[in-house]
Amino acid sequence: MTDTGGGHATQLSGPDTSPADTPAGTDTEHAETKAIIAAAFDNSADTYEQVGVEFFAPLGAELVRRAAPQPGEHVLDLGCGRGHCLFPAAEAVGSRGSVTGTDLSPRMVQLCAAEAARRGLAHVHVELGDASEPAFPAGNFDLITAGMVMFFVPEPRKALPRVAALLRPGGRFAMSSFGPSDPKFDETMGILYRHRIGPPWEDNPDKPFTTHETITAMLADSGFVDIEITELQHDIVFSDLDGYWAWVGSHGGRIMIDQVRPEHLPAARADVYAMLSEHREADGSLIHRSRAWFTTARRPPVTTHPGGKGTARVPA
Repeated sequence: MTDTGGGHATQLSGPDTSPADTPAGTDTEHAETKAIIAAAFDNSADTYEQVGVEFFAPLGAELVRRAAPQPGEHVLDLGCGRGHCLFPAAEAVGSRGSVTGTDLSPRMVQLCAAEAARRGLAHVHVELGDASEPAFPAGNFDLITAGMVMFFVPEPRKALPRVAALLRPGGRFAMSSFGPSDPKFDETMGILYRHRIGPPWEDNPDKPFTTHETITAMLADSGFVDIEITELQHDIVFSDLDGYWAWVGSHGGRIMIDQVRPEHLPAARADVYAMLSEHREADGSLIHRSRAWFTTARRPPVTTHPGGKGTARVPA
């Protein structure tokens, strides 16, 4: 499911942009945010990574490569979507291991599970689940991946210690997020926001995904060690504006499209096209430029205390 620096009230900025920065308070408000996100990904699931350009698939494969799952390991993939981290992980662990994928969107779960069945992957299980409150026994996994999802979580600082607790001592966590976004995408989200009807999405001053330093601090506070962040420039090319618009509606950008009433959407789309037309290349194409950040970390290994008792501390 999120990304930083949009210069907009909702911190809109990456291809998985989210209203998770809006009302940072009650359980009811968080439930409303999650419902918006789930509905948007239900609406985009059938076209997710199916519009003629590969964006999330190579990023998912790269995250798994950096996470380095080993044969026989047990992996949890949070926000699995259509499986762009899940399937590379399943191949790496093999039939002696297992991969469990969860997603907030029922349609994403349905499509990912169907693909796992089509591939005959008996060691893969996909279910409905919330990355902010993963419902699994403590110490159950060797590796947890979260590809472009944790910035959707309303309170990631509370969620990440829960994630850490699901790892075995010494287990690894790998997540991806977006660095500074392409200004064209920011402006697309801003135009859609201006065409929506409803109360403003208030800015949350807590932006833990803004810099490498804030991400590192958040994970350290959540009980992780050996935190490393690397980045990758990741650009995609659209032959025309229609392709770009279809792509925006095929992922987290759908959140903002769904906030615009149907009768207002043609005007919003026209404004987006007018803005994008100013940024076309000489051949008429449009380039989306983005930077992906890959964060890897570990739960501390068991430390043996005098008397022979071992513990691995994770904040509550």
